[in-house]
Amino acid sequence: MDKYPVESFQIEIEQFKQACGEASWIEPGLSLSKKTSWRNQFGVDEALLLISQVGWSETRIPNPENWACVRLEALKGLIGLPRFDPDQLQAALSDSRAFSDSPLPAPNAILHASIDLKYACFSELLPILAASCILDSIKILHGWFKEFALVLPFDPDLRRLCQDISSAGQVNDAFVLPNRGLLVGGGTPTDCCEKLNRLVKTARDQLPISETAESEQQAPLLGTSVLPGIRSQISAQRGRPLVLHVDGSMETRQFIDSPVSETIVQTGPPIPAFFACTGLPVRWLGENQGIASFPIESASGASLMLKSGLGVIVAADTVHEAKAAAGYFHRCASLISSTKQLGGFYPLELEDLSIATQWITPVRPVLLPFSGEIALVTGAASGIGKAIVGSLLRRGSTVIGLDVNPAITETFQSPGYTGKICNVADEDMVCQTFQIIANEFGGLDMLVLNAGLFPGGSHIEKQSLDEFTNVLNVNFVSNLVIMREAIPLLRLAPRYGRVVVVGSKNMRAPGLGAAAYSTSKAALTQLARVAALEWAGDRVRVNVIHPDAVFDTALFTEEVLQARAAHYGMSVEQYKKRNLLKTEITSHDVAELVAEMCGPLFRHVTGAQIQIDGGNDRTI
Repeated sequence: MDKYPVESFQIEIEQFKQACGEASWIEPGLSLSKKTSWRNQFGVDEALLLISQVGWSETRIPNPENWACVRLEALKGLIGLPRFDPDQLQAALSDSRAFSDSPLPAPNAILHASIDLKYACFSELLPILAASCILDSIKILHGWFKEFALVLPFDPDLRRLCQDISSAGQVNDAFVLPNRGLLVGGGTPTDCCEKLNRLVKTARDQLPISETAESEQQAPLLGTSVLPGIRSQISAQRGRPLVLHVDGSMETRQFIDSPVSETIVQTGPPIPAFFACTGLPVRWLGENQGIASFPIESASGASLMLKSGLGVIVAADTVHEAKAAAGYFHRCASLISSTKQLGGFYPLELEDLSIATQWITPVRPVLLPFSGEIALVTGAASGIGKAIVGSLLRRGSTVIGLDVNPAITETFQSPGYTGKICNVADEDMVCQTFQIIANEFGGLDMLVLNAGLFPGGSHIEKQSLDEFTNVLNVNFVSNLVIMREAIPLLRLAPRYGRVVVVGSKNMRAPGLGAAAYSTSKAALTQLARVAALEWAGDRVRVNVIHPDAVFDTALFTEEVLQARAAHYGMSVEQYKKRNLLKTEITSHDVAELVAEMCGPLFRHVTGAQIQIDGGNDRTI
């Protein structure tokens, strides 16, 4: 059976989630598992392991459909093999899935399989990780947990570690794993969580650590060209575009300016999971001095640069991965700083760290067409703009959506989406937005100008000058400001910048009572043509689409559609297809065309105007 029957396991998973509640140990690196069974397509009961991974930058337990479902006996078989390497593990984990559409489990799934209790939790708890990084760490950890858990020595080979857990699991239900974290098992969700709560409290009582993800006090914003320039350089070196993210929190900056931070540059973070996510960072000397050397990619694909007074700059294929690496570096800074209370920091041998990292590194996802690229879409809270955001996200882009509607901040829940409230007719707000884009993401690759105002019909003799001016300001002047602010970033885009302007049929075929709207769209189209001429030397291409008769937007309510259809003596379905091709145009259709125009298919096209209206005898 290929289909993952999430509903069959939903109640069991929800019970585990409820037992966890709002526990303070739900943080990056946590994984939960539940052993259950399933009668397969051959009528045979099969033991399964349901496992959840809280992502490297998340602090909430995933929904049931995001829990992996694997064959328990397949995992146990891996543990028992006399010889097994990390490359085999990745393929074996994929093959162990009970259903082909199940999420791919992380390598620590075999940790969960090695403990013979129905429920299990694994946590990368900072006090335990910190205590692992000092002299006599085993002795200290044993002193903390001798009444509650078995402390195992560090072994870079995850397979051997699982064998030790499996052997000791006959008489133990909780394990302290130096440089890795805590593994706890239980017969019920509540039992499992109570044990972990007790161990977490013990560890935090012994070594309090500030685990704040970030500080409210951020580093000063850089000029809009600094990070885009760095992004351009490192993307060229990698051969693909990358997103940048900066952690400028006070804690991170203080750590970078401290002598101990040099240890990370030389030996890497002391925890395999941290090393897998961050790799060996390098120091960025400054604008005039450049980067001492470009950082090597970590196993996760991220690269870290440390800048005194600024913080840590992360380059990655997605903003999600960049934020995850920055978050892990921040935790690493907290961890190393806390070791002073226990006598000082001693790193792992780099060889052991590298071996351990190979075992826990998940398979990196296949890059999508727009991975590493950043898009800005205006008027993105609804209608065509919202659909455009969705099309760009599906192609892997990081997308910033702008809209005056406060709903823009919640329009998408994707980790690649950021919604910002912005009145595009406010020049100051627009300029501030571009400074934020340059500093939060490192640049801009694609600009989609979609925001617009369609006022009620008004014939020229009754046209209010204030209304006419307002429409021109929103539909035309605001786009001039946006294009002016965007071009310095678009010139630095690794694959060259792209602009798509959403025009209107009214540009070529104006309607009665639409003087303001038709004029503004005509002016915007002419501005786009001039931009195509001026920016071609920088390989920035500018194209225009002219949609018409797109009825699945907030403008066309059911009442409006019925009134329009009745005016033409048609049904609503006939009215929606009132074009030469007799076809219905949707927001999704327009969005897909916009996305394609930003892609390689249109790489040799600029200054074009394309109608998407099903054919109209007034515009052909």
